[in-house]
Amino acid sequence: METPAQPVVPPVPPAPAETELYADAVNGNDGSGDGSSSNPFRTIGAALQNSSSGMTVIVNPGVYDAALGESFPLLLREGVTLRGVDAGQVTVDGTGADFVFEDAAQSRVESLTIRGGRRAGVILRNDSTLASGAVRHR
Repeated sequence: METPAQPVVPPVPPAPAETELYADAVNGNDGSGDGSSSNPFRTIGAALQNSSSGMTVIVNPGVYDAALGESFPLLLREGVTLRGVDAGQVTVDGTGADFVFEDAAQSRVESLTIRGGRRAGVILRNDSTLASGAVRHR
């Protein structure tokens, strides 16, 4: 007697990885946030720490400074894009710090107003990009 063939069930593909994380100075929470648009991190630093290559960190309007909980310099991650929703609405204020941002290989910074940094707003040592006209340093 021949055994009936078992049906072939294709494996379930893994869910696609999230490609965006969010920071929101007003509505975010570094303790309970997961970086989603509905449950963002409060600080850029927390979003960057949870990012990986190929991701974009979207920064919602607000002032991101030490009083909010930012620790400078903010360390960009390899292959991560940091994008403010609008340079006129997103300010990263590193007043008192030597540097505001330190880059990583192939990182990108767009649409932010950067203040402070006694020595520089952004340290570029790697193959990184500051989007032309999208970063304002005051």
